[in-house]
Amino acid sequence: MAKKAAAVAGINGGYFTRNGGRTTSIGNIIIDGQLQAAGDLLRPTLGLTKDGRLLVSYLDPRPVLEAGGQEIPVERVNLPYQPGHTHLYTSEWGLTTGTPAGTPELVFDGGPGRFSLEGSSPIPPGGYVISGPAAQSLPAGSPVNLQYKLPPGWEEVSHALTGGPLLVEDGEPVFQAVMEGFTGTIYSRGPRTAIGSDAGGRILLVTVDGRQPGYSEGLILEELALLMVQLGARTAVALDGGGSTEMWVQGRVVNRPSDGSERLLPNGLLVLAQIPVYLNGQRLLFDVPPVIENGRTLVPFRKIFAALGAEVQWREETQQVLATGPGIATGVTVELTVGQNTAYVNGELISLEAAPKITGGRTLVPLRMVSEALGAAVEWDPQGPAIYIRTARGDETPRPSRAGGDSLGQ
Repeated sequence: MAKKAAAVAGINGGYFTRNGGRTTSIGNIIIDGQLQAAGDLLRPTLGLTKDGRLLVSYLDPRPVLEAGGQEIPVERVNLPYQPGHTHLYTSEWGLTTGTPAGTPELVFDGGPGRFSLEGSSPIPPGGYVISGPAAQSLPAGSPVNLQYKLPPGWEEVSHALTGGPLLVEDGEPVFQAVMEGFTGTIYSRGPRTAIGSDAGGRILLVTVDGRQPGYSEGLILEELALLMVQLGARTAVALDGGGSTEMWVQGRVVNRPSDGSERLLPNGLLVLAQIPVYLNGQRLLFDVPPVIENGRTLVPFRKIFAALGAEVQWREETQQVLATGPGIATGVTVELTVGQNTAYVNGELISLEAAPKITGGRTLVPLRMVSEALGAAVEWDPQGPAIYIRTARGDETPRPSRAGGDSLGQ
């Protein structure tokens, strides 16, 4: 996970379950302002704001469907289906909803919802599916608005993840694991992971190894709370521990996972030092960070062309990249050569302000040039800084919005 995102550091994240070969995160997840998972778990959710502050709250961001004068709460977002409950599924969940036959579902793809009782409906890229009772009760053909609300102070939160239990509040240790529903190994020493912030606003990422006699037995949760206070935390939350506990720094694991190897995890907290690039509101993470040359941003070619739906070839003997439709620009051909300040688009020679280059074993190409050649619009935000790419398809793509934002779709 950290390697694919070229992270400079990272730790494991929240809790999860495994069911039928599927690994599912437990609780709330918000990534780049987009709600990706939510349920009714009453445990602390940590939020990271755009300016790097850590917030902690018992958050319930589940959306509300508004249609035909009705308001219908969504009970589960991107979680395994439970009969009798209203679910929202987006492409973060997978290709299909995985619901059983007979499940009422409304599929939204930028137009009126399409009703189905077949179950396991395909989830449109960028669209969504409503599964459960609400799919039958919504008025046919009515505009649907789907919004989620955040508590005061959380408006600037970019990322959020449910953890628990709460360890530190206002600089004092908190011992309430049982109240939050934790059982099992809470009174046994073991590997632990926590996140907190000190009085100066610094974020503390902490792991403690355990279950390794002669090296480290680990901590109980109360001891973890006291440790976070000793480290200067004013607020702190525990994350998943045990065999999940892991810390990654500068390309390697720096702790000793208790299982003897890394565990496959569905989420984590990463420290990134690359310019954010968004395609239709979704962040693209590159295993080699984007670089700026002569005022132009270069990114790994395979990731950007694949994201834009183009087919791509690498010609080793000539150091050339060849990309063609289909995708958002069927019939378009783009040809670039490493080290050359010229390229061909549909056979026409054009000049480049920054030549493709090889860095970290990846071939980087000019982001704006290849995106616009394939029919996308590119916007540079100097305040972020950040880069936003939007395709014509993206203009129609509905996404969950916070209260007061644009509607999700009709």
